[in-house]
Amino acid sequence: AESRKDGIHRMHTHLLSGYENWLSVIGEQRVSIGVGCLEQRSLTAKKLHECCLYLLIWGEAANLRFMPEMCAFIFHCAREHRPG
Repeated sequence: AESRKDGIHRMHTHLLSGYENWLSVIGEQRVSIGVGCLEQRSLTAKKLHECCLYLLIWGEAANLRFMPEMCAFIFHCAREHRPG
């Protein structure tokens, strides 16, 4: 189970590094997914959820893949969306 958590963490870091760079360029700070006293299992699930969301957006992005800042913007909007 530990290797699975490490793999998810590495994948999350790799996939979202461009998003992190985009946030720093526009002067935004990333809202941490580790806020509060989340247990490690919940944190890993949230990282996996973000990876899936990013890959779903990337997979449907077609020509937008050549505009990584646009993919980052769409991911940012989708990540921040919370159904009412």
